Amino acid sequence: MKKIIFIHLLLFSSFYLKAQPSTSTIENLKSAIVRVQSGDKIGTGFLWRKNNWVVTTLHLIDNHNQIEITLANDVKSAKVIKVLKEHDLVLLELESASSQLTIISNINNSLGLNSSLYTMGYNGKGNLNTIIDRTLRLGYSSNGRLEGLLPKTVKDALNSCKRPNPSIEILYLDGTLLPGFSGAPIIDLNGNLVGIADGGLEEGANSISWGIKANKLNNLHISSEGFPHILNCGGVVSKVSFASESILEESHVDFIEYKEFKFIKTKVRTIQEMMSTIDDPLGLRQLINGYSMYNNTNYLQFKYDIYEDLFSGMTFCVPKGTKLDVNNDLIVGRFGNADFQLVIYPDHIENLNPNPSLRYASSANNFQQKIVSIDGGNLTYQKDFNWSYSNGPIIRYDGVKVNREAYRGYEIEVNTFEQKNYIPRTYSFQTHIGRGNYYMGAAALNMSSTVENTNNLSNCMSNGQCQSQNISSACEKSCSEYRLFSQLVLGVHMGGFSNSYNRK
Repeated sequence: MKKIIFIHLLLFSSFYLKAQPSTSTIENLKSAIVRVQSGDKIGTGFLWRKNNWVVTTLHLIDNHNQIEITLANDVKSAKVIKVLKEHDLVLLELESASSQLTIISNINNSLGLNSSLYTMGYNGKGNLNTIIDRTLRLGYSSNGRLEGLLPKTVKDALNSCKRPNPSIEILYLDGTLLPGFSGAPIIDLNGNLVGIADGGLEEGANSISWGIKANKLNNLHISSEGFPHILNCGGVVSKVSFASESILEESHVDFIEYKEFKFIKTKVRTIQEMMSTIDDPLGLRQLINGYSMYNNTNYLQFKYDIYEDLFSGMTFCVPKGTKLDVNNDLIVGRFGNADFQLVIYPDHIENLNPNPSLRYASSANNFQQKIVSIDGGNLTYQKDFNWSYSNGPIIRYDGVKVNREAYRGYEIEVNTFEQKNYIPRTYSFQTHIGRGNYYMGAAALNMSSTVENTNNLSNCMSNGQCQSQNISSACEKSCSEYRLFSQLVLGVHMGGFSNSYNRK
């Protein structure tokens, strides 16, 4: 097996500062926020200029004859009065005016790089009656336009309908827009409108997001465009994830709570869909190549549930349908009769070690001690360098520090000649990743990596059984478990941080 090769990208580090508007500014914003429901889509909007005008995104309007607006103090129907297609904006008019609510009018057109931003919206993957917030920053994009974020296939599809036009200038957001945030107002710390939340581009398990510049509302106000007859834009569904969301009741939301964290299942993706944008695609590809040598599994089509903590941005991947629970201070996924576990350890570090090389060492050690406890506490471990980062942790361009390691656990037996025999018992593949004050450990554990099981699998593979359509009963279990464990390892490799604001 070839050793995994990794590219060390150390360009610069991002430093995240906690900054939010004042309490009164937040309360005013909350008063201006509305929930927009049109057909089967739900999202966010806000009162603008008048107490009966609502701005939101055009892609949110699933049925322009069926628009319901939920305000802070009432529910009203609305109609479309203005459309600005290339900037994906729409102006709605309520059936009657609403009083005693905030109207957003002031616009800030002169933001500096890294400016602190703030937004609120209705999350389609959470409680549809509750507004939640997101703290953002104005990020850097050398192109400055939507097309600079898009792969060619998506850009070509959007060029076919210009909704939005890929050539428009955008706000590149350092922070994730959640499903349901389409149309949410993005403000600066003084409460001035700077943009309108629009969409995101898949980045592996994670995502990056953009907003429409607020100065385009003047173009919307004077627009004479008609409402488009065809809303589908070239079948753009593979990469672009607009921040609107099909209605999902709270009872159907999948989440797991662990201490201060709440990991919500935000999407389901295949490895194929995540391959090009995870932090280490080369390592992932080599893992797949290694696992594919002796079986005919199409690893690129493995599906994963993606869970994200909305505030820290910690994100992990588990095989689709995995049931999670909290046990022994870990998030744990178990897999039927297979002697495997997938374990997750999120940690909030109050006081970071000033030495970057030791910043997450204590959390990583705590995580590994929990794995040792699962193994029974009496094994000896040896690193598997074939499946570990050969040069230790790397620091990514965005300040994320990541290390991946594999270990085999041995039981020591002493024979009658007082010679030590090392008997393999367990195996683990681990990801250790940290950003700011947050660390996450993830590991795939094989609790029965014994000589007998390893030899049986080797015999099945050498005889081509794991590649056969008519697999023998003697090899069926071994080959099936091999595929499952490889799926766990690949999921552990793909975990990381979304482009979320790192808050203490």
